[in-house]
Amino acid sequence: MIDKDKNDNWNIKAIIDSDRVMYGDNEFEFVLWDMNESFKKGYKKDIDNTEKGIKRRLLYMLITATANAYIVKIQHNNIEGYNQCFNWAKDLLNKLNK
Repeated sequence: MIDKDKNDNWNIKAIIDSDRVMYGDNEFEFVLWDMNESFKKGYKKDIDNTEKGIKRRLLYMLITATANAYIVKIQHNNIEGYNQCFNWAKDLLNKLNK
């Protein structure tokens, strides 16, 4: 979060969720929020259900699964969680190869 001071200088006031912050396609959010109906309603448009849109979201899930695998194993030392994320990533790769 940024704000201007009385001299019109921009200053950083806070950093929120810097662990996984990124800029990207707004449909990436649907991957993170499990296609929640209330969340979709807030976007005021339907998601892309073409073959390309579905494949793109599978790729977004793969990015999420691999990032989570790293974070869960390295930052949290959670081997069970890592294995779940790793298996999720493998399943997604299989779906993408079809």
